[in-house]
Amino acid sequence: MIGPGHTLVVGASGFIGSAAVRALAEAGHPVRGLVRKPAEADDSYGTGRDRGGVELVAGSLDDAASLRAACEGVATVIHAASYVGSDPEQCVQVNVDGTRRLLEATASAGVAQVAYVSTTAVYGTGPHRGIAVDGVPHHPESPASASRLAAEKLVLGAGGAVVRPNIVHGPGDRWFAPHLVSLVLRLGGLIEGGTARISAISVADLGSLLAGLAVRGVPAGSVLHAAYREPITVRDLLAQLAPDPELMPWAGSVPFEEAVEFARPLGFTRHQISMVAWDHWYASEAIWPLAGQPG
Repeated sequence: MIGPGHTLVVGASGFIGSAAVRALAEAGHPVRGLVRKPAEADDSYGTGRDRGGVELVAGSLDDAASLRAACEGVATVIHAASYVGSDPEQCVQVNVDGTRRLLEATASAGVAQVAYVSTTAVYGTGPHRGIAVDGVPHHPESPASASRLAAEKLVLGAGGAVVRPNIVHGPGDRWFAPHLVSLVLRLGGLIEGGTARISAISVADLGSLLAGLAVRGVPAGSVLHAAYREPITVRDLLAQLAPDPELMPWAGSVPFEEAVEFARPLGFTRHQISMVAWDHWYASEAIWPLAGQPG
């Protein structure tokens, strides 16, 4: 039976959720992870139902009974389960309806705190340069970001907190680095020379921030950007993340509009190209001391 002070991570097998679970476990904080199929979950926590102090339980955002059971005896919930695809119906079912079910379960169980992992994509296309939380109007440009903004409002209305990362990278990243590296190689150059500055954070450090917030607590109604204090250029980030930096076309520069036209048949949207062609960085100083991290 999970006891007082425990944290439940919803989406514990996902890219960000698994990092939060690891950070909590490494800090010696008791943690329960909600996953669809515990038997098939990442074995890095150990084996069996109790994996290295991490209790994995079956459940999902579309199963109210499993959410109620998972929330029993929990002090804090980190909600890191989101659908980020393009199906509008799925976006609503998972991100909005699922979040509503989770909040009903946390209220019923008397959970003290809920922290929801959202995205800076709720602001829409920039450029954005050092903006404070909600320093520009919300303008989500995809079903996923619109539904995550709706989920934010539900969480904040219930007295929870919201964490908005921008670019998250690291082991397990199937989206940002692999797709950007592939696109740059096909283009034969960096979009606008890779000079855009963006907010970014490794998944491990984001997991540590979420763990710190869970253990230390965060004021109700807080909205926090989650990134390193200083932005990084796309060029410098690619130098860190490219599997073979020597193969990257560092000398080439592709204009934004040309990149958009080239990338459209490959499934990239104009908004996605803008995210690495124009500045997108957000004031992120506040989260570090709240999480007890040096930053």
